[in-house]
Order: sequence, then C-alpha cells, then structure tokens
Amino acid sequence: MLSYKHTRRATLICIACSIPLLLLSIYALYPHRDRIIGLPDIGDYEQEPEEELESSTYSISSKATQSIHLGWSATSTSSNPAATWDSTYGIPLDDQSAEFLATALGNPTPTKEEKGWEFDPAVDGGNYGLSDWKCNVAFPQMYAELNRAVSYTHANGNITALQLTTSWKSAGLVRAMIYDRTLYVVDAKYDPDHFDLLRALALLSSIERAILTFDGEIPNIEFTFSVEDIANYDSADKWPLWALARPRDKEEQWVMPDFGFWAWDTDLVGSYEQVQQRIKEVEPEFYEKIPQAVWRGGALNQLRQDLLTVTRNQSWADVQEIKWGQPADEENQFMKIADHCKYTFLVQTEVSVIHKLDWIENYHHLLVSEGPHQNYVEVERNFTDLPEKIEYLLDNPEVTERIANNSVAVFRDRYLTPAAQTCYWRRLFRAWRSVSFEPQLYENVTTVTNGRNNSEVRYRGMPWQTYLMVALRDVQPHTPAEQPDEKPCGGWKKFFWLCQ
Repeated sequence: MLSYKHTRRATLICIACSIPLLLLSIYALYPHRDRIIGLPDIGDYEQEPEEELESSTYSISSKATQSIHLGWSATSTSSNPAATWDSTYGIPLDDQSAEFLATALGNPTPTKEEKGWEFDPAVDGGNYGLSDWKCNVAFPQMYAELNRAVSYTHANGNITALQLTTSWKSAGLVRAMIYDRTLYVVDAKYDPDHFDLLRALALLSSIERAILTFDGEIPNIEFTFSVEDIANYDSADKWPLWALARPRDKEEQWVMPDFGFWAWDTDLVGSYEQVQQRIKEVEPEFYEKIPQAVWRGGALNQLRQDLLTVTRNQSWADVQEIKWGQPADEENQFMKIADHCKYTFLVQTEVSVIHKLDWIENYHHLLVSEGPHQNYVEVERNFTDLPEKIEYLLDNPEVTERIANNSVAVFRDRYLTPAAQTCYWRRLFRAWRSVSFEPQLYENVTTVTNGRNNSEVRYRGMPWQTYLMVALRDVQPHTPAEQPDEKPCGGWKKFFWLCQ
C-alpha cells in the first residue's frame, strides 16, 4: 500500500513469517503501466436506506461509552503453545447505537454437522467458503474494525447513494455493486501513471471470490473503494468509502483487506497462496535461521534512510536498498518474499505508529507490543534503539522464540490466513448493508433520435467478467494473428471441390 508519495510512518520488528507484514514492505515500488478503462457516465441517485436488523452474538450494555469484549484461545503449531488473551477494543456508543450494533450483524447458528467444529489452520486456513458460524468461531477478534465502523455510521447517519460519488477525486476510486450475487463495476477512475488498475483488479477479484465460494446469503450493496495508500488525501469532506488503511481520525472510512492478499504482479512475491507454499518449503527451524535483521526496499523517505544509516556495517543486519528498474547485482540484491523467512528478524517500516496506531489496517488491533502475549517488537521511528533491541533479542533467544510463536499463532496460522480474510470480506458486505441502502440494478436513460425522445432501461454497471476482459483488452490491445498466404487451388483439392 505504500508509495513514494504517501507513506505511513512506523517501525517494528517481526520475529515470524506473518506473510502480509512482509508484503507491506515492498508496496508500490514497481514500474507504472496502468491504463484508464472508460465506463459510461452514471448519474448519482438518492434512495432512502432500508432498515434491516438481525440478532447478534455480541453482548453490549447501553452505556454512553462502551467496549466490545472479545476473547479467544488458540494452540500454536510451533514448539511453544500460543498465547491466550482477552482483548478489548474501545468503541464509543450511545444508547441507540449500542442496541443497533447488538442486532445488526447477525447471529449464525451451527448446523448439526458443524457442532463441535474447531479451526485447524492446516486444514481450514485456505478454505474460502467457511460458513458464518465457522467464521465467528475461528476468527472472533477479526471484526473489531467493522464493529467500530457500523457503530460510527449508525450514530452519524446511514450511508446514501449520493455519498458514493467519485466526482470529488480525479483518480484512485472504484464504485461497485453486488446485486443477486453478481459483482458490477459502476464507475472507475484510475491514474495511468500509477498502480490503480492492478490494485483494483486484485481487490475486485478478492470480492468476487468471497461471493462465489459462499453458499449463504450475500446482501445487495453498493460501495466505493480507494486503491490508493491514502484514501482521502485531498478532500476535507467525510466520504464513506472502503480503504486499504485509515488514519485514526478518519472514522467514516471502512477498512478492507489489502490487495496483496490476492497477488502481486512480480515473481518476487506472486500470489498470496504461492507465498505461503514457498515459505513452507524454504523456512528453516527457528534456531537454524540466519541471526540477522533483514530488509529490502527503496530509500523513498527519511524513515527508510534512517534505517539504512543505523544498520550500515552492522554484523546483525542484512539491510539493503533496492533500486527498481536496475539489474540485480552485488549492489542491488533483490530478495523474494519467502526468502525473508530464512532470517530471524524481519524489519518492517511504514505500517503505522504502533504505540498510537495512527494508521489502522484490519488486523492492527491484534498487534501486542509487550507482555507474555507479545507478537512483535516495537522500535523508535528513527531506529535509534534498533541496535539495542536486536542485541537483547540475540542474547535472549527464549524471549525471541516466544514472540515468534505468538506471532505465528495469531497471524500466520489464524488471522492472516486466506480463510480469515475472506470471512472479513463477507462480514464487511453485511456490516455495510446494515447501515446503507438497497442498490438499483437498472437506470432509465433518455436519448434523442430524429427529434424524438426515446427511453430505455439499462444496467447501471458492467458485470465483473466483462469488466475484466475490457481491462485486459485496454491494457494490451488484441492483435489478430497473421494468416498465412493461401496456396493456389489445384489437384485433388480442386477435384473434390475443397477449394475454388
């Protein structure tokens, strides 16, 4: 999600291969090659939202300021057992929003076959079709950010169609709709000199997968999402849209899973599932890893330049600047994502200011910086205490292993699995619908022919399958293969009328 223009500043050390944290370190560093896909102009319309309330599994009292209390326990597949802890995610609520939130997101019950089911990351981690009940059982702490967004939106006024306009921004926005389990693209604005199209295709593919792999109900919704690092950089208005990450003060934004959970357009990363498989093949045992802190990336800002300065000529560091667009050599050592897992420490930049969470992604509330359930190591943003922290971890391998085991149990084996992220998408659909409106599939269009007004009904969007083909066509125009020169007609072919 990070680019040279927009960076989210923070620093942490990961001591386990929690894959998406690795993916974040190389966001938006690849050559730009996007094109704009044109769609018909769609007029904004206003429609009153429908109230649609269901029962909920969340227990919330009606106080002015409250919290949703979520607890879970899991067992790590590593040598140490995973942490079990309680997490409280504060959500300011009034009496009405507390009651609404308690009924908005549903109360799935297990089928006869599901009773007694427990999440097994080896079996279920790649299952995109978990039922709502299994999603709740497996990932009870997954939805804290969605709970916050529902509460905020309900208290401040439900989302209307006019708020989904893309007119306020020149690029980086997609307006889409799910109707009768079909995904439509209503409008899209892309920057041809950035990565907008690639990110949009990855996010739309993730949404389509979340729909197709689920045999339960999918609500009809209309929404706008941003493909840029900062969803609302230029406008002071509060636009309710889906974002890759949000600043703490942008409470109107809804955080969606990152596009990297689908794939990257480089073999240094590949698809998310491919990265997972490759890590299984190359990652050594914990005490056999290279006892160094590893990082690769472009020196795009002061934060990264500070990292390069602090780690220069340090025996415990394998930190190098990457110069994209130049060939790989001893001075420009690219590294595949899976190969990062051969090292004990993974240095991560620009996720968020962890101690204050200035930037929030959909799993950041699960980061624990201290205590028995610690799952990462926090350092100063200028890396001045990095040498001290690394030396301590090297001198205390039992502490390092405990942090690594906690990270594996919480992130790699549970909340950052493909199953978890797909459950999050579907909960996002339902949460958004609870505070928005029923979309319109058609629109009336009036045209003038020979001085006469003609009215017709059209689809308001382009089906995802068609949109994908149009995108590929526009990025790489189709050139018909050259036909070979025809041979003259004669002999037995002419006799049997096989040619003329």
